[in-house]
Amino acid sequence: MRLFCLCRKNWMFSDSVAGVESSANLYSLIESAKANGLEPYAYLRRIFTDLPKAQTVEDLEALLPGVILPDQVPMVLPVPLPKIKNEAVN
Repeated sequence: MRLFCLCRKNWMFSDSVAGVESSANLYSLIESAKANGLEPYAYLRRIFTDLPKAQTVEDLEALLPGVILPDQVPMVLPVPLPKIKNEAVN
């Protein structure tokens, strides 16, 4: 929810309604990819590569985050945070 509020605040400074709609569409696509366990950057690379090749509605629907197969786009893997040593600085 916090991220949506930050994005909404940024949309207030868009120059046009079309710019706001484009930003909202991209945000929605990224969040849908995350919700389906896809890594957003890899997913966007995949769809921007395949989108010009799409000829039919079925081709476009095959690029949606809920339809694309996990082996076609790397999955989000949790990355453990490195442990930080708490050493007193003298």
